[in-house]
Amino acid sequence: MAGNSSTSPIDGVETIASHVTLTGAGFGHRPRHDFAARCAAAGAAGFDGVGLHAADPVFDDGDAEGLRRIRQALDTSGVRLMEIEFLTGWTGGTLDADHASIRRLLALAEAFSPHHVTAGTLDPGPVDIEGASRSLSELGFRFGEFGTRVAVEGFAWSGLGDPRRWREVVHRCPSPWVGFMIDTWHFRNGDGAEEGALDLLADRIAAVQLNDGRVVASDHMHHAREERHLPGEGVLRPRPLAHALRERGYDGPWAVESCDAWLQNAPVKEAASAAFGALTAAVG
Repeated sequence: MAGNSSTSPIDGVETIASHVTLTGAGFGHRPRHDFAARCAAAGAAGFDGVGLHAADPVFDDGDAEGLRRIRQALDTSGVRLMEIEFLTGWTGGTLDADHASIRRLLALAEAFSPHHVTAGTLDPGPVDIEGASRSLSELGFRFGEFGTRVAVEGFAWSGLGDPRRWREVVHRCPSPWVGFMIDTWHFRNGDGAEEGALDLLADRIAAVQLNDGRVVASDHMHHAREERHLPGEGVLRPRPLAHALRERGYDGPWAVESCDAWLQNAPVKEAASAAFGALTAAVG
């Protein structure tokens, strides 16, 4: 693909470069670009904030040192930490609230008050809807103490892959801090062929990640991790989706979460510029 030129920010719209978009690596792979470089590139491109996975190498020297490095990178670049991930371990009906990854995500929430933490499961096993909703509510209230929403994704290959189950788990959850993550790729490859499916989510949309690609019938994990392109580089219509979300009252930040061969190989500044231009074109 050819890199897009960054454009001016849209008034009143906050933008996020999600974690994998600027790592220069695939999902679950060690980033090619360190956190400070990603922050600098995001800030230069025009983003308001960045995302961070709790397993990022910025924590290699321990959590305390990791938090210090994160703050330094944010302060230097002028961006905020607005999205953290990935919150799992809650869909089985019981919650290990002291799990190391949950503790780290809570430490990030306490230190930086990001807009949201993404949540879900990669496990294809069955989900205990009542138990999952109970655990999710507990997490919602814990993250809510720091002003951070819990945004739940339903991956097609997971126990939340059935959109009906995904919706029921969230709708049953009493915490006002819990809602849906609308990721273009997962939404269009779930029950979101038409924007009217958004009405089934009522007013519980917590966060949005825009991207593009194609509708697939199998190997969802592979395609989601290797062919989730920047907005405007596929057939998933992120721009109409963004407009439909705004019509329904969504006024939160807009993230771009993409991962493909071009992004994995591009210089981080070029990737950030292309991502910002594609995101603002989709939202504008």
